[in-house]
Amino acid sequence: MAAQVIYSSGVVGNELGLLAKLKLRWDQLDRRKKRILIGALVIVVIILVLSVRGEGRRQVQPVVSPTPSPWAMVSTNTDDWEVYESDDGFSFKYPKEGNLSKAEDDSLVFLIAGPSQRVNTEFSDGVYVRFWVEKYGEKTLEGVARERYDYISKSATAELKSKLEKVKVAEKEGWVFTFESLGENKMYFLPIDGVRYLKVIDRSQDVSKVGLEEINRLLLGTLSL
Repeated sequence: MAAQVIYSSGVVGNELGLLAKLKLRWDQLDRRKKRILIGALVIVVIILVLSVRGEGRRQVQPVVSPTPSPWAMVSTNTDDWEVYESDDGFSFKYPKEGNLSKAEDDSLVFLIAGPSQRVNTEFSDGVYVRFWVEKYGEKTLEGVARERYDYISKSATAELKSKLEKVKVAEKEGWVFTFESLGENKMYFLPIDGVRYLKVIDRSQDVSKVGLEEINRLLLGTLSL
């Protein structure tokens, strides 16, 4: 028995008719015009692919905005450090040798360049911690953390290195996971109040082994919510 093909509202029939018309127009073109059209199509596809990949990288792995500060011997005595207090309900201490600045997306970036870091290049050595204050909306803290975790799991420019796990920072419970994207990144989701939460990305990499890993640990340890 022959299989039946059921058409819905003539949609399939219309599509087949359109394809037939396109094939006829294609057959009527000379070889030179076909080459031009194929070349244009290839260029459009390449531009779209590069655009999508670039957008993914910007979301997952932002380029360092502030110019890295020259590396110097940094005091590990947090009593000597500066205090940053945000109007959004969080604070932390940081060594004055570092660079604290606002990025274009209104996030706060703390940066100390390691010895191998070069000015105006992708971050690769030093202390790099980035803070955002965002609202829950209709989600829970776990909900926003899991949403970001799932997003990165599908990214072509990043690779998850850990599961989404509970973490305790500043006497408050939050969530954290680790992913690889031009270096190791830890992403924290920490509660501020019933409306807002703090998102933190820690990209610190003590490539030169000069003690900046300890500075990074101490900085996160002074975080207050």
